[in-house]
Amino acid sequence: MIAEAGYGGFYRRIDRPWLELYCQNLRAAQEEGEEEEVVDSELEGVGEEAEGSEEEKDDLPLLQGEILERVFLRLDAAQLSKASMVCRDWMTVAYQPHLWRRICLMTWPKQTARENLAILLERNYGSWRQMFLKRPRVRYDGLYILRNIFYRGSSLMVYYRYFRFFADGTCTVLITPDRPEKAVSRMSKNWTPKGPQDAQKLLPNIGSYHLDEDLLTVSLQAPTYQPRYPLMKKSIVMYEMELSETVDGARNLLSVASQAAIVDNNEYCHYDCRKFDRPFQFVAFDGFKRTCQVKFRNENIIRNNKVKWFLEELGKGRTHDDI
Repeated sequence: MIAEAGYGGFYRRIDRPWLELYCQNLRAAQEEGEEEEVVDSELEGVGEEAEGSEEEKDDLPLLQGEILERVFLRLDAAQLSKASMVCRDWMTVAYQPHLWRRICLMTWPKQTARENLAILLERNYGSWRQMFLKRPRVRYDGLYILRNIFYRGSSLMVYYRYFRFFADGTCTVLITPDRPEKAVSRMSKNWTPKGPQDAQKLLPNIGSYHLDEDLLTVSLQAPTYQPRYPLMKKSIVMYEMELSETVDGARNLLSVASQAAIVDNNEYCHYDCRKFDRPFQFVAFDGFKRTCQVKFRNENIIRNNKVKWFLEELGKGRTHDDI
């Protein structure tokens, strides 16, 4: 080991002999008389190996493409879009028309394949992928969430509204003070209480919705009956919402334009929609907990900093009554 001092001994340079072996073609030591035989054996069948290697190289991309297509057939639109950003080869496979045709047929199942193809040609989308991105739709891979915060006296009141849409035209609606991380498991149509604690929780109501693709509006209606409140009057709540997005193809915002309710099939009530000054935000199931922690910060933080939060809301143009 050789050490040299430089610049007043602030560093030491150590020679590394193995660096000299880089880019050197080394061969194993051989005994005398065996070199020619080894060389002959190496030359023998070189043409066959070359042809075989070329065939393997030609089959390898085809094999990889077939495997990728089988894997990509199991992905939804968001996962397929993420996979297309891995590399150029993956993007080529992920943009295959039949993959996006399958996704479009799953997104609009009420229309046949021929009807979806007619819409694709009539509206000049150009491809199944562009049709999925540009055609109005509601998303099925997550929840639309709206948090309402207000003060009652000196107490901070918080509750959430949840919408989940399904491809068959049904939806689940839930209004509860539970945070999204706890309420997401109840937004299935088949959810049932599994214990005494679940029996005390509010159940989601199953309703229906209709999307007007020309007006970009969503009409939703659902019952509001809860078994834990037997004296509660049966009613049907109706929402008229406008569909919008933050980026092209996101379809991640629902703004409530009007809300009404029919109580006991004879009383009609119309509600003021000023409290819906913020739209429902979409949160995908993929990374749900992490996204909710960012979009909906913990209420305890707001309680501890309620003066600061109050000033922030006033700075956004909201009045004292709206807050």
